[in-house]
Amino acid sequence: MNDLFVFLILMLGFVVGASKNTQRSKKRLQKAEIPFYRKMEAGAAVLLLAIVAVLGGNHGGHYMLALMAGAFILSGAVSAGIHPEGILYFHGTSALLRIEKWEEIKEAKIEETSDKTVLYFKGKRGQCQQEYPKECAGEIRQLIRKNAPRLL
Repeated sequence: MNDLFVFLILMLGFVVGASKNTQRSKKRLQKAEIPFYRKMEAGAAVLLLAIVAVLGGNHGGHYMLALMAGAFILSGAVSAGIHPEGILYFHGTSALLRIEKWEEIKEAKIEETSDKTVLYFKGKRGQCQQEYPKECAGEIRQLIRKNAPRLL
């Protein structure tokens, strides 16, 4: 009975978390690119979950739990970007997307390289960076000026 309860709580948590990440990502104004290391982290986590499911008893429930946990991790990893409320980012300590609200962002800097645009921002949770396609630099500046003109 306890195992079933734990299983249901975990499933509910993963489903709700993945749904919340997906809902937030649908409201993005600009999508960030996923850096290679983030893809590797998410892929390694999903692979580890699959191994745990197989070694944990090779039961259908374990596979379902691993699948939902993987969906939760992937939904957070691919959903970063600029949101009407602030900047959505995937922090390594949690698979749930975080929003650094516009009023909480202390600094923002846009740097253009030959192949990408990098947005650096510092908020109450520390400093982060996101990469965007090169051609999005103007749109990113416009979104920041509109939502937090004090930053640029």
